[in-house]
Amino acid sequence: MPDVDKLLELSGLLGVSVNELLSGERLETPERAAEKAEENLISVLSQSDTFGLSDRIAYFKHKWLSEHKFDICLTVILYLAAVTAALIWVGPAVLAAVILLGVGLYGLMRNRMMAYVEERAFDGVGGKRRMEHIEQR
Repeated sequence: MPDVDKLLELSGLLGVSVNELLSGERLETPERAAEKAEENLISVLSQSDTFGLSDRIAYFKHKWLSEHKFDICLTVILYLAAVTAALIWVGPAVLAAVILLGVGLYGLMRNRMMAYVEERAFDGVGGKRRMEHIEQR
């Protein structure tokens, strides 16, 4: 993999984007370009020695959170409505159940995020390919 400055220079000389250069193909549609950009980024990150595991985990956590903002906001709003309803109309027994429900929802959302992160940060194989890549050097 050439240095970034060489990639920029080469893409300028060839009249293609760096994304197209890394993909090895012309990317006609914005959707295809975005898809290939994601693939190229993941490929570069998984082969990078300077972008460590903790950096990849942080990147994919942030990506998951930004992709699920609506789900998170909706869950929080519905949960707060349930807590308010339990406080005003029902009573402490139901409030305790709603609080437990909140803990469960948090655990579920966190589990979904960490499954997403694990699949991507470890290249879907628990880091096996990355370790093979490192051992080959």
